Amino acid sequence: MNIILSSKIFGDDIATKKLKRIINKNFNELKVLLVSTPCIPYGPEKYLKELLKCGFKEENIIFFDYKKAFKYNNLDIDIIYVTGGNTFTGLKLIKECGFDKGIINYINNNIMYIGRSAGAHLITKDVEHILEFDSNEVGLSDYNALGIFDGILICHYDKTREEIYNRLLENKKYNVYTLTNQELLHITNDKIERI
Repeated sequence: MNIILSSKIFGDDIATKKLKRIINKNFNELKVLLVSTPCIPYGPEKYLKELLKCGFKEENIIFFDYKKAFKYNNLDIDIIYVTGGNTFTGLKLIKECGFDKGIINYINNNIMYIGRSAGAHLITKDVEHILEFDSNEVGLSDYNALGIFDGILICHYDKTREEIYNRLLENKKYNVYTLTNQELLHITNDKIERI
């Protein structure tokens, strides 16, 4: 298992430098499956520009299409990168198209998973607490996420989300982690490291 979770990666210079230390390979050689939530106003092009700015090559980036999800299950890739957007929309679309199983399979086969904001929440235990700062425009009623990461996250963490964090800690239902815009969580089989 090789997972990197962040609030804001690639678009943030501090987080990008940390990511480069973790990956320790030339970005221009890595093949990336880019999964973005289609409802966001700026679309996948924003994320593509950020990847190119960091040194990834456009010809090594594959754009995921929810309508043809089955085509992306057994690709020769190094990274699956699930971007930000609306957490509830992203989770609903991934489950409806069946690619939740594809993501789990890639992670189990040691393909690096990078989740940004909503993409980070996607692989946690549950997303119900996200209702406090993200709208459930799609009417999602099953808040169970993919459950790969043993806990829940509060992305974009700052003082304004401290009360939510404390409440979740008191609840003791899940392990609770916070991520500021400059932090990363690196999860391997034997440890969780905050970078």
